[in-house]
Amino acid sequence: MSNITPPPELVQQWMPVPGYEGLYSVSSLGNVRSEERVTTHGSFYRTVKERILCQNKTTNGYLALRLWRNGRFRVVRVHQLVAEAFIEKPGDDFMVDHVDRNRSNNSASNLRWVTKAQNMKNTKCRTASGFKFAYLMPSGRYQARYRPGVGMSMVSCGTYDTPYKAHLAALAHRLEHHWNP
Repeated sequence: MSNITPPPELVQQWMPVPGYEGLYSVSSLGNVRSEERVTTHGSFYRTVKERILCQNKTTNGYLALRLWRNGRFRVVRVHQLVAEAFIEKPGDDFMVDHVDRNRSNNSASNLRWVTKAQNMKNTKCRTASGFKFAYLMPSGRYQARYRPGVGMSMVSCGTYDTPYKAHLAALAHRLEHHWNP
């Protein structure tokens, strides 16, 4: 049997979650664990064992979980934790981007810091088909949506199997509600 060393991006490294040191750690592969510790609640003591935490998918496809501190929790997105722990942030105006567009792939090698403008360009590329108003969802279907005017919220017109059908649905909805296509 030979000694085969896995590539560095497949080796799981752990770092403390910023702001939750001693409570939680995040790995370079996108796992989050609760650290072993003793907690108190009044006169009661409880030992919290080390364990990998379950992650839940949000409605827009990101993986998130609850982190508890001082009896209160905060819902955090896992890709944000990984990036903050493993990738140096160039400045305050940067956000985390998934290189492969897969919101479930939160390994450090798949994340990068980008500006809001760069991230918006990536959002428009998600259709990969060139159809306006058709956005690829994590499920593989296309959502028809558009912004009726400057400063207005996005209007969603349903999900479709093809980007062309999503594009047509958004155009029809815009015409029906007297907005210019």
